Amino acid sequence: TIEAMTKAGLTKEEAEKLAERFTLAEARRATATWPDTWIAGEPTLVWLAPGVVYGVYPYAVVEQGDTARGWSERVLVKTGGGWKVAVTSRIDRLAR
Repeated sequence: TIEAMTKAGLTKEEAEKLAERFTLAEARRATATWPDTWIAGEPTLVWLAPGVVYGVYPYAVVEQGDTARGWSERVLVKTGGGWKVAVTSRIDRLAR
């Protein structure tokens, strides 16, 4: 949350920009197609080092009636141009 990020030392503006980047921007740029429904849960952010944040959030995606669920991870690095996604991964949850 914005509050957690400001407690970790980010300004409110930095926290809002980071939260915005963390959600949809990178996923939209990664593909020309977009799922019918994309649901992201509340992210957990961990300050790893000055200017380096790890974030993970649960997700669910529905595309043409098929649903996939799992966890999405990001490592974000603060640069002179703002926060940038350095690493991204997805961990699919196994079907029950």
